Amino acid sequence: MKISPIQQLAACTLVSALMAAPMAHADIRESFTGTTASGWILADDSSLTAPSVDADGQRWLRLNGLQNGQVGRALWTGISQPIVANTPLYFEFEYVSWGGTGADGLAAFFYDASQDMAGALSGGSLGYCAGAGAYIGIGLDEYGNFSGPASPVNSACDNGANGVGATSQSVVIRGPEDAQYPMVATTQYGSRIDQFAGSERPPSTMVQVKLEPAGVGYNVTVTLIRSGVSTVLHNAVPFPYAPPTDVRLGFASSTGDRDNIHEVRNAVLAILAELDLSKTLLTPASAAPNSSISYTLSYFNRSAFDLPSGTVNFEDAVPAQITNPTWTCVGTACPSANGSGSIQAVNAGVFPANGQAVFTVTGTLSSAVVNGQVIAGLAKASFVADSIYAGPAKEASASITVVGAVAPQAVATPVPVLEGMGLVLLSAGAAGLGIYAKRRRPSGNKRS
Repeated sequence: MKISPIQQLAACTLVSALMAAPMAHADIRESFTGTTASGWILADDSSLTAPSVDADGQRWLRLNGLQNGQVGRALWTGISQPIVANTPLYFEFEYVSWGGTGADGLAAFFYDASQDMAGALSGGSLGYCAGAGAYIGIGLDEYGNFSGPASPVNSACDNGANGVGATSQSVVIRGPEDAQYPMVATTQYGSRIDQFAGSERPPSTMVQVKLEPAGVGYNVTVTLIRSGVSTVLHNAVPFPYAPPTDVRLGFASSTGDRDNIHEVRNAVLAILAELDLSKTLLTPASAAPNSSISYTLSYFNRSAFDLPSGTVNFEDAVPAQITNPTWTCVGTACPSANGSGSIQAVNAGVFPANGQAVFTVTGTLSSAVVNGQVIAGLAKASFVADSIYAGPAKEASASITVVGAVAPQAVATPVPVLEGMGLVLLSAGAAGLGIYAKRRRPSGNKRS
């Protein structure tokens, strides 16, 4: 069969795309905020909080309630994730731990897709240790026994060769079932893992996990983000265990003699890709009204592979005090060559490995500013929500301080002016005081 030039071009394009990026796999994006969670099995003491506790759209996956000795488990049973050689993985989720007496904790994990984590125990095991098919567990250990119990509370999570004993308020990495769930690393979190005081659900904490391929297994990085503060608990920790052929994602929690409510939502699992971003002023950091303002935004693809079009969000909120903003963009990933206003777009072309897209933004500082005013703008790089790629979003900011403007004037308090009847009353009052004073004046002594 004769192949046309167009067919040849299409075939070459497909081969190039397959060679440029890791093999695609099923990504997971589950909010757990509705009344169903398709593809997930909720086992033991886990349930969704809507509609009985929270309104539809605002719910959580509640892994356990306020009772002692509980185990909750949620397993993704949809399409399994093939572990493709040299493919980095990324997953993130939000959690809250609250309302109880401070134990035990929760875990996110990968497990062998041919197993179901049956047998995972409560207490210090966090629903991970003793689980059939467990591969890697990231434990949020409130009470401390997932790090390695001080006493044999649970033989499935013993100290092992790397055990350090019970370490409360820690983020822990444990290994696979076939190595007897070894403790790989543990680091205490400066803030508490749980926020158990009070009867109302606290603000959530974001957990981000990066699995980057090593010679055998992965290098693991775990970051917690709470109230906008990012803390790296484990940075590229070696995890020297070969993965199963296919894995799935799961969550679990447990209580022992103490308890907490453990809840999870907004789970993402995808191919790990790395973005970066910088924002640099081209004009002075101090500026007068009506002067020109210019800065660059440099978006970087730090991944070792190309990112296809429609994958990356470019965002820059131009402050209202910078008027008539326009921008140009250089790079194959640019959404267009130029535009105006704030930037909110996605890459229109392929974002090359280790490539960049550079925006130059220009505008005029408004005349309606005052001396000393600080004008700041925030830019962001992130992945499109339905992409098979994911990774930590990056932000960058720059600020301008206003000089040479008219200083704000203090408003004088007006002195009341008396007119008309006010003057009449004042005069009458003064006259009355005079008469009163005259009558009170002492009279002279009478002579006899």
